Amino acid sequence: NGVRLHLLSVHVITREETNNGYQGYIILTDSDVFFVAENDSKMLSEKELVKLNLENCAFVSDDFSTGDRVRINFMTIADLSPRIADVDSIEKIEAGDVSNIDEEVIGWLKEKEYKIY
Repeated sequence: NGVRLHLLSVHVITREETNNGYQGYIILTDSDVFFVAENDSKMLSEKELVKLNLENCAFVSDDFSTGDRVRINFMTIADLSPRIADVDSIEKIEAGDVSNIDEEVIGWLKEKEYKIY
């Protein structure tokens, strides 16, 4: 049982940085939940895919569908590919569908064998 250590660049988000949170679209897959930013910001570029760690927020997947527009507040974001973020809160702004997600993002997820719901 060897121990593996990985050096990660982790950015701790301050309230000042999030202001009203990041806006974008949610993607539900068979194993993970992702967020795609709708605009460039200080931390994320437009169409950047972020895998969400939802352990610390009240998230009920039945309340969301792929393509819903959401506002999200992150606690931390790790510089991996894709980036991984600990989520403080997530709020649905409006219902949507998979057509809101860029085809390039969908293609990447399918290439990695994610099943999108």
